[in-house]
Amino acid sequence: MKKESKLFQSYLEVVLGTNVDIDETGWEAVTFYHDELDEPEQFPKEILSNLPDPLLLLITSYEDNKGDEWIFYLATENNDASKWLYALCLKNDAVFETDIPIEEGE
Repeated sequence: MKKESKLFQSYLEVVLGTNVDIDETGWEAVTFYHDELDEPEQFPKEILSNLPDPLLLLITSYEDNKGDEWIFYLATENNDASKWLYALCLKNDAVFETDIPIEEGE
């Protein structure tokens, strides 16, 4: 399992209070410039100003047994996906938690 998936799985296990199997979850990597990120609740200016421009977002999702969709964003350096900078999670397309504590990719 990728280290990104382990982070997401650990996060969901804490939030959902149960073991989560996300082995089959795929990741998408998309480069964004700051002016392309138009969701201020996801990327507040004080957070965005500390992130590189452009940045690389690693994105994955998981549907739990209640039918809720969890989308996880992991912001990294554009040229180094192992350098984790910021993480946030959406639940059913609404911000669930921002600035999730992360340990830098190993």
